[in-house]
Amino acid sequence: MNSNLCKAPHTNMYCSVEGFVSPCWLTIGNCDKWSEDRSLKDIWFGEHFDRYRNKCCSLHKDFTIADAYENNIVKKYPSMIELELSNQCNFECIMCDERLSSGIRKNKGLPPMPKAYSDKFIDELEEFFPYLDEIRFNGGEPFAQKIVFDIIDKIDDMKKINVATNGSILNKRVREYIEKKNISLNISIDALTKNLYEQIRVNGDFDIVMKNFNVFKQYCDIAVMVNPMTNNWFQMKDFVDFCNENDVYLGYNTVRYPKHLSIQHMPVEMIEDVYLTLHKQVDTYPNKNHNWKRFEYLVETQIKNWMLEKWNG
Repeated sequence: MNSNLCKAPHTNMYCSVEGFVSPCWLTIGNCDKWSEDRSLKDIWFGEHFDRYRNKCCSLHKDFTIADAYENNIVKKYPSMIELELSNQCNFECIMCDERLSSGIRKNKGLPPMPKAYSDKFIDELEEFFPYLDEIRFNGGEPFAQKIVFDIIDKIDDMKKINVATNGSILNKRVREYIEKKNISLNISIDALTKNLYEQIRVNGDFDIVMKNFNVFKQYCDIAVMVNPMTNNWFQMKDFVDFCNENDVYLGYNTVRYPKHLSIQHMPVEMIEDVYLTLHKQVDTYPNKNHNWKRFEYLVETQIKNWMLEKWNG
C-alpha cells in the first residue's frame, strides 16, 4: 500500500457550518450539501466522494480504487466525522469572523446564519456511529450549541469524542460528559496573562477559563491550542512551559487573516526579529519533548520560511 495515499475520501467526513459535506475542509469548495432531501448516506456513497476517491488513487500509478477497497482503506462508513454545526459562540475573538462567531456576525449587522442541520440530520448520523473511531466537534463554541448536546447524548460512552472549545463553559451537562464520556478537549487559550487574553478573546474571562482548565484536565486528555499572531508571539515559549507543567499537549494554528494580526504579513525586518528571538528560545530550551517539537516546527519551519520568502520576494 502506498503510504502517501490521502485516505480522507475513504475514511473521513467533514460537515461545515453551511451544510457542506466533504472529505475534509480543503475540499469544501467543491462538494455536496446536506439537506432534508439529500441524506448523509447519499452523500457518502455519492458522486462527489467517489470523485475524490478516484482522484486520490489516480495520483499513484501503483494504486487503484480497487486496491483501496482490498486494503480496507475504503470503509462501509467513515471512521472519523468532523462536525462544524453552528457558528453559535459566546466569544468574539479578534482573529475570528462572522462565519464562526454569531456575536461578530450580529455586530456587523448581518442576519443569523441559516440553520444548516435538523433533527433528521441527527437521526441519519446515528447510523454512522457504530463504524466510527472518533467524532469531532468544532466551532463556533460546541458547548454553546444544543445540537452538539443532542448528538453527544446519543453516542456510546466509550466512543472517542473530541471537542474544540474556548474552555469557558463548564455547566452541569458538560461536567457529566467529561466524567462519563470518552472526551478529549482542544482548548484555545492564546495568552497566559489576563489582560492580553481578554484583548484577544473578547467576552472571555481568563480567570474562569483557567479555573475550568484545572477541572477539565482531571478528566480529559487536553491539547492547548494557540493561535500565534503579531500580539502574542512573545509568549510562545511560555506555552511550552505551561503545557509541560500541566502535562498536556500543545498545538499551534498560525493566524493568516486578518493580515494585521498575521506574523506572515509583517514587514520582513519584524519577522526576522520574531524569528531570531524565538530561534534562540528553541535552541536553548532544556526539555526537548513533544511540546518543544511543536514549538520548533512553528519557529524553524513556518516563521523561518515566511522570513525567507520575504527576503527572496
